[in-house]
Amino acid sequence: MDRLEYLVKTLSRTRRKDYENYVVNAVWNRLGDNELRPVSQQFVTGLDGKRYFIDLYFPQLNIGVECDEAYHLGQAAHDRARERTLIDVLSHIELDKSYVPFHVDVSGGFEKTEQQIDLVVEKIRSAALAARESGSFVAWEPGRPVGERLGDLAEIRVGDDLGFPSIIETCNALFLTGYRGEGGRFRAFFRPRRGPYAHLFAEKYVLWFAPVHVAGQNGRTWENYVSEDGRTIFEVNTELSVEELDSAEDFERVVFVKARNPITGRSEYRFLGVFAMAGHDTYQGLDCRRYDRTSDHFKLQQNVPA
Repeated sequence: MDRLEYLVKTLSRTRRKDYENYVVNAVWNRLGDNELRPVSQQFVTGLDGKRYFIDLYFPQLNIGVECDEAYHLGQAAHDRARERTLIDVLSHIELDKSYVPFHVDVSGGFEKTEQQIDLVVEKIRSAALAARESGSFVAWEPGRPVGERLGDLAEIRVGDDLGFPSIIETCNALFLTGYRGEGGRFRAFFRPRRGPYAHLFAEKYVLWFAPVHVAGQNGRTWENYVSEDGRTIFEVNTELSVEELDSAEDFERVVFVKARNPITGRSEYRFLGVFAMAGHDTYQGLDCRRYDRTSDHFKLQQNVPA
């Protein structure tokens, strides 16, 4: 998806909210910085544990913009509670991790609203400049192949803007397996037997391309459910008793999930984290195995032996 198509789609997600739509589009257009990636309706976890959506979010700066209306805060969680997707789970942020919110109060009329928008724009520009000067800024480059964007990436992290169209391309891009035309042979759970990471997976890890659903939604085949914060997976098998389900493993699972991006419309495999089995549990009254996230990142180059 090119830059224009992405912007049209993400900036139109607020079209049913007139004031919010005005503020979001005004901020973006006045910034004039095409290396910043805007995300509308960003899923977040608040300090109070509640979950809602930021009107406009800039992931490279961890800055959000909120349009404050009289009813806004009370409605935010409710407005999209039923629309939550795996992409929300994968990219959600927590407000206690250096997140900076800016607010535009639209209750004071046009002039005051315009002044606040201009002030917010200047603050975002200053933050972007500081990030560039510190060397921490990563430019938004839509349309560039994932393999090129990886470059010398030291690790992959949950929430990275990296998606892979297939299992085979995930393995080749991240773990240098060199698979060719063998995508149909893969199961959802396996160890790569090629490339410089093969010994590492043989000894410690296994890849799990888990078919998962956000907690509360219905699943098929193996019914795997991920919690809303992305930190727990419940693996349900209605055909087996709890006694037949293993409760321990001597390896960790490097998990990727296939999610449809509501902005791009594409389904891609994205990194959910490294998980370890945490024994038996119950999910919605069903016996299951539980997996807890042990890490939100996985090292790449450092794991390759000399």
